Amino acid sequence: MTDGMNIPEKVSAYLAGVKGEHNREYSWMRCYKYFHERDPDAIKADCDHAALHLGFYLASWGMYRGSGFLLQYAYTIHLGVIDCLLDPKFSPLWDQEFGATESDATLIPLILRACADVRAVYAPFGKAKYILVTDLLVTKVILGTLGCLPAIDEYFVKGFRHSGLRVSDPINPNFIQQVLWFCRNNLITFKAEQGRIEDACGVHYPLMKLVDMYFHQVGVESTPSQVRETKAG
Repeated sequence: MTDGMNIPEKVSAYLAGVKGEHNREYSWMRCYKYFHERDPDAIKADCDHAALHLGFYLASWGMYRGSGFLLQYAYTIHLGVIDCLLDPKFSPLWDQEFGATESDATLIPLILRACADVRAVYAPFGKAKYILVTDLLVTKVILGTLGCLPAIDEYFVKGFRHSGLRVSDPINPNFIQQVLWFCRNNLITFKAEQGRIEDACGVHYPLMKLVDMYFHQVGVESTPSQVRETKAG
């Protein structure tokens, strides 16, 4: 099982692929900043803008491919998700940085509830197209808004498994506990990377985004180059 000693190397390698302010990484960055630089009332008063931020970030990160259902709808499909996540019951997830304190395991049920609620809001749209709301879409939304879970895309899953950890499908407490364990076990290193990125970019990357970047990069590097090139094409 990985001890995460190469976290700075992997995070640096991930960010090395971010070329210029128009890179898709900035779609996540701007989306996350939008939701964390405003209070819930301000977001509700500007909900169309919030939905556009979320929708464009999701599009940049592959969630509007033809195999999904989002492509068939306007940005307003995200309004219900935003309203859902701004429910006061999720305030601890906005106010606390998951992974920063020893007591964060108590937040796992609330994170699972947020995932379930996001899935439920999108479900009628997916069912209309006979397409399920995937864990990938749910975790992408959570990463771009609350920032309390990594996004379990193909490379993240490969990196997680390559590191001797297990990915649960669907998302369950054991998976989140493993993510939390890894973050807590390497907290000093992740905090140092947070500071370095904030100094360079002026953006506070949440711990779970750094975990996401780390395992994504491990997954990329453990994939044969010819396979990566095929996927890129």
